Parts: sequence; structure tokens; C-alpha cells
Amino acid sequence: MRGFDYCRPIVVVNGAHLGGAYKGTFLSASTLDGAGCILPLAYGVIDTENDCSWTWFFEQFKNAFGEREKMSRNTISDLFYSMAKAYRKEDFDTLMAKVDKVDHRVKEYLEDAGYEMWSRVHSTVTRGRMMTSNIAECINGCLVDARQLSILEFLLEVRILFGSWHCKNREIASYTKDTLGKKFEEILILNASKYSKMKNKNVTNMHPYCSNYYKPDTLAKTYEVPMVPMPDKEYWSVPSNVVDETVWPPRYKRLAGRPTKRRKKMQMKR
Repeated sequence: MRGFDYCRPIVVVNGAHLGGAYKGTFLSASTLDGAGCILPLAYGVIDTENDCSWTWFFEQFKNAFGEREKMSRNTISDLFYSMAKAYRKEDFDTLMAKVDKVDHRVKEYLEDAGYEMWSRVHSTVTRGRMMTSNIAECINGCLVDARQLSILEFLLEVRILFGSWHCKNREIASYTKDTLGKKFEEILILNASKYSKMKNKNVTNMHPYCSNYYKPDTLAKTYEVPMVPMPDKEYWSVPSNVVDETVWPPRYKRLAGRPTKRRKKMQMKR
């Protein structure tokens, strides 16, 4: 939670179906640190994706992290992906008109959600390069096999995965002293070389013009607090209302056919 204060106020959320005996959906919320590495923020397991489940997840996230000024949530759908990436308002309006012809209810829904929450051209903040949910898909990809396990075993694998990422990124942050993170340092060098060909302003050091989110000190503060292992179960602090509640396993019904382990990608229509 403290590390998120030193990252851009962008949260990518996504859901992935579990393949174990009792099914369910794994929800995750993540962002990128100043070096372009994934920083998992929160995760949970729900019975199914619906308004109530997502509301619960976002309420828990808000209770834990509080509110940050001008925070945007990156949940991009293939249906309006082109609109989200549009740089010109004219292109956005043309695409929205096509959506309106297909289903006016979709347009009304997007209007109610607020264009500034998902559209680049209407955004009130600098969205930068993070316009997709690729980092959430990366997490889901790393947990393909784990999603076949029981809930407790799955959550253990998630914690181990995120802990290893945190440890590795913390090590990277410790020796990133004079430059930006590797990913963004390469982007800066590339952009600087392009700029030098257009006009010479006698600027030799571009680092002072970069956002503080990408600088070494901020990256170090992101991982300032280490992620320690969970204590033994007997030391857990469990609320009384949780202890008193009896949770029964959901009804299980095996579907016909062989279960698929790979996500089916939609074919692009020409």
C-alpha cells in the first residue's frame, strides 16, 4: 500500500476463471512501478463476476488504499479499444457513432461511466503508455496451472508469486541509482535521439524533465517496505464475524467435454 503512493495513479483490474473443482473467479488489481515492472496491489476470489462482486472488490480496495487524486482505472474492452486509444476527438466521435448504431444502450452505458475514465482523448490526467490490461493478463498467464488448485492452495501460490516479484523488483530498485528504470531509460534515449534530429536546444540531460514517478528515489521508496512471509495460522487476526460464519462449498457440476486451459482469442473481422 505504501509502495503505490510512489507509482502513477493508474490501476489495472481484471478477472480470471479458476479451473478447480469449485470454480470461482480470481480478481486482481495491479499497476506499474517506475521501472515498468508489475506491482500487484490487491487480489481476491469471488464466486462469479457480477455487479455485487465487483462492488465488493472495489470497496475493499478503497478501504485499504484510500483515495488518490485523479486516479483512473484501466479496464479496456475489445468493444471500445479503438476509441480508448484515439488521439483525436473526431476519430473518437466517429467510432462512438458506430457503437450507437450497433446498440444504443452501450453508448449510454459508456456515457454514464464517463469518457474520461477510459478514453485517452477525454482523459483529465496523462495516461502515458498504459492503455491496456496487459499486466493483468500477464498475472493470469503466470497462474494458469495454479488456477486448477483448491482455493487455499491457489492463494498460497499467488502470495509466493507476488512475493518473489516484490523481492526481485526491490533488488532492481536498490542498484538503480543514476538513471531511470531500464525500460523507461531506453525509451528516453530513443526519444532524445529523435528529438536531436528535429531541433537543437542544447539540452544534454533529459532526466530533470521526467516525472518523479520514474526517478530512482521514487522507485526505491516503492519497495522501501519489504514483503514479509505470513505468520503461522495460529497468529492470524481474524474478525469475529468471519470466525462465526460457516462457509459451505458451492454446488459443483462438471461440464461436458474436455476442459480448456488456453484462452480463446477473438478473431478480428476484416
